Amino acid sequence: MPTQEKSRNRALVAVVTALIAALLVLGFVVNAQQTMPSTVNLYEVTPTEAVQYFTSGKIDIYLNPFALPPNVLSQLSTTPGIQMVSPSITSAYDLLFNPYPGNTTFNPFAYWQVRFLMNYLVDRSSIITQVFSGYATPMYSWPGPFALNSQLLVQPMIVQANIHYNPTYVNQSLFQIFQAINTTQNFDGMYNPWVGRILYINHEWYYIPPNSTTPQPVTIIFFIRKDDPFRYAIGQMFMSELEGLGFTVKPIYGDLSQALTIVYGSNPAQMEWSIYTEAWTIYPEPWDTYAGASFCASWTGDMPGWGVTGYWQYTNSTIDTLTTWAATGNFTSLQQFESYSKTSLYDCFQQAVRVWLVAATFPYPTQNLTNWMPSVFGLEWPLGIKFAYSTTHPNVLNVGMFHVSEFPWNNFGWFVSIDTYSFDVIQEFTSDPFAFYNPFTGEPMPIRGAWNAIISPNGSAIYPVPPDAVIWNATAEKWQSVGPGQYAKSIVYLYFNGTWLGQYWQDGQPISIADIIFYYYTWFDLAATTTTGAPDLGPNQATASDVGGIIAPTTSTIVGMLFYPNGTVVIYGDYWFPDPNFVAAFYAPGFPSFANPWVVQALQFYAYQQGKYAFTSGEAQSLSIPQADFRSPGFNQYLASVLQNWIKTGYIWDNGSWAIVNDGYNALGTNMTATAIQDYEDALNFYNTYGNFWISNGPYILKSISTVTPQSATLVIWNGYPYNYTYWFNQVFVRLGVTTVPTNLIPSITSVSPTSIYANETATLTVSISAVGNPEGYVYLINPATGQIIYETFATSTTPGVLTVTIPSNVTATLTPGTYELLTYAFTNVVTLPVQYVTSLTVSPPPPPPPPPTPPPPPPKPAPTVSTTLLIAIIIVVVVVVIAVGAWLAVRRRK
Repeated sequence: MPTQEKSRNRALVAVVTALIAALLVLGFVVNAQQTMPSTVNLYEVTPTEAVQYFTSGKIDIYLNPFALPPNVLSQLSTTPGIQMVSPSITSAYDLLFNPYPGNTTFNPFAYWQVRFLMNYLVDRSSIITQVFSGYATPMYSWPGPFALNSQLLVQPMIVQANIHYNPTYVNQSLFQIFQAINTTQNFDGMYNPWVGRILYINHEWYYIPPNSTTPQPVTIIFFIRKDDPFRYAIGQMFMSELEGLGFTVKPIYGDLSQALTIVYGSNPAQMEWSIYTEAWTIYPEPWDTYAGASFCASWTGDMPGWGVTGYWQYTNSTIDTLTTWAATGNFTSLQQFESYSKTSLYDCFQQAVRVWLVAATFPYPTQNLTNWMPSVFGLEWPLGIKFAYSTTHPNVLNVGMFHVSEFPWNNFGWFVSIDTYSFDVIQEFTSDPFAFYNPFTGEPMPIRGAWNAIISPNGSAIYPVPPDAVIWNATAEKWQSVGPGQYAKSIVYLYFNGTWLGQYWQDGQPISIADIIFYYYTWFDLAATTTTGAPDLGPNQATASDVGGIIAPTTSTIVGMLFYPNGTVVIYGDYWFPDPNFVAAFYAPGFPSFANPWVVQALQFYAYQQGKYAFTSGEAQSLSIPQADFRSPGFNQYLASVLQNWIKTGYIWDNGSWAIVNDGYNALGTNMTATAIQDYEDALNFYNTYGNFWISNGPYILKSISTVTPQSATLVIWNGYPYNYTYWFNQVFVRLGVTTVPTNLIPSITSVSPTSIYANETATLTVSISAVGNPEGYVYLINPATGQIIYETFATSTTPGVLTVTIPSNVTATLTPGTYELLTYAFTNVVTLPVQYVTSLTVSPPPPPPPPPTPPPPPPKPAPTVSTTLLIAIIIVVVVVVIAVGAWLAVRRRK
């Protein structure tokens, strides 16, 4: 049975591979020469300089508009020749708290109750209006608008918390919490060293340290980013609120590079910081398939402690367990995944190590720029401005950035963290990813490559795994066959044929299956630092567990792998999700961790093994060695000296065991040494030309980079790049059904009418939306006094620009007169990234019933009729009277 299954799989691989190759070859037909700049200059431009740089012609685009204050954005939008394009919701802002429970220095944020209370001390409305001038929407929890389907799971509970700015409530609650800490020996289930040691003196909070009788002010060390006008303003506002509560605040004003050391590189137990103004560039997706792990779970390395061995670590067993289950596909239905997500996301919200503030939307200012490609991520995605050029000086593209690069460049440190600016440089110019996200929906999709995922219909392991499939054994230092009797929940085919294999790296090396195999080998080897160990990484291998801890949940689900010389990789896995694209993306190469040939990856491993360089900042501090960094001349010089030695000695990392896979196939060929030396020489020649080992596959080569303010970089075109604008536009946009380039993909709600409805009557609301496609939306009617969701509905429309929402009379009958809140998450059938809109809805009493109708007047009575006899009698009487009167009158005259 397993042998037959293997034969069928290989036949399928051959057929599909042929089809994929044919399609990719057809794509090359459009690969005619098109205009591209020969040089790209990147400049660090402060927000105050942006307008002057544009008007003087020094830059053609500002690539980080989230750094531009609203007044600058407004000025640019009215400047002749400046076009504001492709706004995005990719920026999120939060406050990060140090939760270390110290017993020598009182840390109020060691208690989740205090951290959660900070939600009510944040004036999000003022932040939106005063700091962002309306370019933002409130964000109360992760994931907010960045994973709508996941957010909807916890939306009722978030609304129920009724978060709003209320410093009086915070002050009262803080007194109650501190009073409880002051009087409870085991507060919140933990030993409490602060009983009787918390004091409130002259409106200031103090504590008495152990073995002391001298009160010390409760001091908050607040790291405020001085280089970001938004975070600087947020920091000033929140610092004032903290001081109003009676805390002593010690601000540290610094930039990202300083935060990398003080916040992200330090042991939380050292209490070098208490709060940090965080901001993120986040690519929205339909689901957070990690159930909040990236911002909530300790195993990702993004929570205080950073996963560094020897540091105090923030952990939450419920969140860590549920997110691990979610991230590894340890569920059998969407309902079970939703249950995991609902609990972990709400617990994360309640733990409040991060208090979310706003999600911001910014358009990109450009000048005379063409061939850019929009997305819901703005222009900061792999095809955003990769082929853009200025119509006035097409040979040179000048790009303004808030920073050019802040974090060190090395492939394995990026598993933990990468700064936005470095990522922009890499994805926009020097490198192509295997996969990214759909520019309209955020769903994973292959970019430079293809995939096919077969998933079990019910999440069960039903697919036999070929016995010659392999996994890496880090202890034995070789790929081992899994043997018979193994089954998987999913089969993922990753096709590197044509788009990778058959093409070249920037140093002239042909891209080979060896590059791909080495990358997956690093997954297993680094993951092993958390379990059995990875001897080939040397005596400090355990310290690399901060990286390994992030990769381990993925490798733990891999049952077996098959590598084919033509560039097809087949992965049999136990990760399961009802959407096959998420399963394929789970096993696809990460970016930019996979953007270089195997030689470059091996050099970094060697530098770590020798104790010369670390992968992450936490490792660097722990081991007292510098961090590997392709931007650094010293690091590149060290790698060059290593490579020269490898050429002389014929050394191959791990004796080349990583290259020997299925049935003994050797990815480096029959003469491993000759192949390796040729690859070494190509890489060394590249270094001798450009001064660095950042060898990648994109259209531009890194020629120089300066990390000293003002930062800058110069990129030069690589003539070996096989694609152009038309190819990628057809591969992505046309394939998704979009044939013209829209200026704006993000939906926006312009109005909701009417703004007042009557109780007891069916209400029909018209939501006016500017968007690409037919509008849809989730709508909530909320009582703002209680946070209760009174009514919710999902509305759709076949009329562009108009969404009709009906609130039935049986709902309005329950409403008391007053003001309610209408919350709408709106999107379209084309662009599924939601926009959040909140407005007030007034409910009036039912109108009085109309008065009863006035009855019609009675008909007029008919005139009485007179009989003939009576009429004759009346006439006779009248005649007699007339005669008598006449006689009387005659007598009176004779007298």
